[in-house]
Amino acid sequence: MKNPLLLLMLALIALSSATPAAAVMLDAGNANDTAPADDPGWDYVGWLGLNGVYVGYGWVLTARHVAVTPGKELTLDGVAYPVIPESRVVFEHSPGTDADLAAFRIDPYPTHLLPLPIRATTPAEDTEAVMIGRGRNRASASTWGPGGWNLDVTGPKRWGKNFIGGDIAFWPGTSTSIAMGYGATLTQSLVLEFNDALNPATDPDPDPSPLQPLSADEAIVTEGDSGGGLFIFDDASDVWELAGIAWLVTRLNGQPADTAIYGNDALYVDLSAYREAVVAVVRPCDDGIDNDGDGNADLADDGCLWAGDMSELPACSDGIDNDYDGNTDLADGDCAAADGQLEEPDQDGDLVPDASDNCTERANSDQNDKDHDGYGNLCDADLNNDGGVTGADLGIMMSHWGSVSSEGDVDGDGVVTGMDIALMMAMWGHRPGPSSLACAGTVPCP
Repeated sequence: MKNPLLLLMLALIALSSATPAAAVMLDAGNANDTAPADDPGWDYVGWLGLNGVYVGYGWVLTARHVAVTPGKELTLDGVAYPVIPESRVVFEHSPGTDADLAAFRIDPYPTHLLPLPIRATTPAEDTEAVMIGRGRNRASASTWGPGGWNLDVTGPKRWGKNFIGGDIAFWPGTSTSIAMGYGATLTQSLVLEFNDALNPATDPDPDPSPLQPLSADEAIVTEGDSGGGLFIFDDASDVWELAGIAWLVTRLNGQPADTAIYGNDALYVDLSAYREAVVAVVRPCDDGIDNDGDGNADLADDGCLWAGDMSELPACSDGIDNDYDGNTDLADGDCAAADGQLEEPDQDGDLVPDASDNCTERANSDQNDKDHDGYGNLCDADLNNDGGVTGADLGIMMSHWGSVSSEGDVDGDGVVTGMDIALMMAMWGHRPGPSSLACAGTVPCP
């Protein structure tokens, strides 16, 4: 990887201009103005006279150079949410140097939109990405330089695709994530190059072995607005993640205004580079989410943003059915496998978690409790509820010998038999249970 500061100097020398970015202009036309079939986060990208991406808990990410002023609103899924300007936080690239990335709050906020996953690692070159934002419409074809399009007025929210790994400022082979400066900022960025999807031979900066194929949904950001989102699908977790925030589009030497030209580069803030600082602002610790990317579910403790924090619960201990198999996942190592059955501590193997089992040492998946005292029948031979298994209980059982009765039917087979006596003898002289129910021993115990 080239030295980021050297890359910064080379890029600034090579560029005649670089312009704050907007959202996406589609090479194929002005379509894609509704959510794609495989939706990475369409409803999360909003508009308030600028673009912003809602990441949950009332927080929105956008570019630093975007003005967040009183009276503005962020529109998400057709609903306008008031902006709180005084909540604005600017993130640093390094101490004393701002990145072109900021966050602010809206209030009220859409509680139906769950927290958006924020990518923890820089995506590899040739990774396909989906760009969503509100930029300018495509107008007539441009005949300048390598060709491209003239830009029309700002259009609706739109999505398009591109691939990580463009060549910034005609310097081929640069990393997918580079340090790029604009104004007083220095921002670690993901680079995506705009190519002619219909005529790849016209690529002004061809690579001997192209980093990316071209796409029918090839898109580029346009000048005039910033803050749109870049989404990457993570195969390992099987979810879409927010990987970047649009902040800059490069221009070729002498490029006319109001154009999108093949060879322009879209720059998105590489959120993985600023993730620790971002989640410290936009993610409360007591949210059951792995905020620090260490594989553990964060709780309300001082170290929830530190990857070495050992006081957190494992990610599978979040009380959520992560693998959609109908079981509550806990730390058993298989919470991502739909065939994993024991996903909470369950010492008797009856698929009733110990924490709610009325008979923790004997498998009783039906949790049958005939006398409602909080002890399952299978571990409750105390038929008279005096606190212990004695001769009095044996007398009650024998009075129902061979009958179809719930009284004395400890094993739950519907008939009082020798098996019930055997179970009673195993509990002779002991209290019923054990049970995990706090109310066990009182009647009724819910």
